[in-house]
Amino acid sequence: MDLRWCYCLQNGLPFDFDVYDLAAWCSLGELTEKSVRNRSCSMDVPDFTRGGWKTAKPLDIVDVDLEKMGDWGEAQKDKTALSV
Repeated sequence: MDLRWCYCLQNGLPFDFDVYDLAAWCSLGELTEKSVRNRSCSMDVPDFTRGGWKTAKPLDIVDVDLEKMGDWGEAQKDKTALSV
């Protein structure tokens, strides 16, 4: 996710996530803590869009081109090569 975020900023592209996605991701820490305190029972993730997700236009997914990332992209390619 961080790689796509940096890529979008460097290349002037819109993000492929929105503030509601961010809110949902940020809520996971609190929900995990509550779940653990309640003997690991499941917790509902709040609908921060208030149902707006049902009619929202899907965001385009950004494909990262490491060639456009400069030195940082080269470092990521090296990490990928090592992990294979």
